[in-house]
Amino acid sequence: MNASSSTQNGSDYWWSGDSTVWQGSAATIFAALKANNIRPVVVLRNVDNNKNPAWANMQLNPPNTTSGQNEWWEHVFSTVYWLNVRNNYQVDDWEIHNEPNNGNQGWSGTEADYIAFANLTADAIRYAYSTYLPGRTPHIYAPVTTTGSSWPRDLMQQAPTAFDSVDIHDYDGDIRNYVEQVHGYMNSNGFTNAPLWVSEWGTYRSGYKGVTFGVNNVVNNLIYGSYPGNDHVTGSHIFSLYDWGAGGYGLIEAGDTPQADYYAMRLAIRGLQGGRPTYQSTSSNRNVTAITAKDSAGHYWVLLTNTSKTASTTTINLSALLSSGTGRMWVFDGTHNDVIVGNRILAGGNVTVTLSGTSANLIEF
Repeated sequence: MNASSSTQNGSDYWWSGDSTVWQGSAATIFAALKANNIRPVVVLRNVDNNKNPAWANMQLNPPNTTSGQNEWWEHVFSTVYWLNVRNNYQVDDWEIHNEPNNGNQGWSGTEADYIAFANLTADAIRYAYSTYLPGRTPHIYAPVTTTGSSWPRDLMQQAPTAFDSVDIHDYDGDIRNYVEQVHGYMNSNGFTNAPLWVSEWGTYRSGYKGVTFGVNNVVNNLIYGSYPGNDHVTGSHIFSLYDWGAGGYGLIEAGDTPQADYYAMRLAIRGLQGGRPTYQSTSSNRNVTAITAKDSAGHYWVLLTNTSKTASTTTINLSALLSSGTGRMWVFDGTHNDVIVGNRILAGGNVTVTLSGTSANLIEF
């Protein structure tokens, strides 16, 4: 695994063919993640989206020969071994490829080839754990497919032991349609209680500079994924936190400059992060979406969005949770980047709030 700690021209991704690449090494990344208690998910790919490295594209895409299968199994095993046995980076989450149903992301095999690939990958991961990491459990994510794909259903039916976490991408403005579809697959195929991850969502086209996108897409989808039942998402990765390529489409751009929608996400996750218990919060105004969460300290967080371009007033009934109190309120809108704007009073279990046009709001009681 010398490639994980050595670099050429400052990067261990030099072989990709990209003109602008990460300056550093995998060792740099994983050491920093561990030091900051950040849980990484490692994507195991035979080739990248440019079908590089070229030798792997020729021999392992897909690995349908005995020698190719052995090579891929050994690569996966050595990756797990290097990260967790030799270096103890505490990496236990493994994603099998990236959008294998989308040829633009590098996979050249069929769906049947991917199913065999998933079984082979899982076998190598689990062998490394059972042999060298007793007592630790790997989490394997698949099939990592694009919005609308039926591959999750097929993988559940044809390779149910290859993975334990269902993983999809969903770039819809409202993620609920496909999330509900995949939950339907899960409920019908023995995966009802399995985690569901949306490992890419947001946008790779327009960037995160607009308040409307921040409210209607970023915050609302975080709310929807926190609902119970067939809308629920165990966890998600927005694409992309930092810039990628020359387009500058990250929540944080060059020079560590946050874009507008970074503040929308920061406000929302302050109220929702960590899988907190959530409660239905019915708004009296149809333009306002709301949800309430309770943290481990017993604080209640009311997250609201106003999708109207004009101000909206709503009343939220929290009487089943609290009867009175004073809560501080943060706002994200065209003139406020996640800042405290004062307090709101809860009386008789109800709080009435006037929300500025196209805004996200968070109240902590």
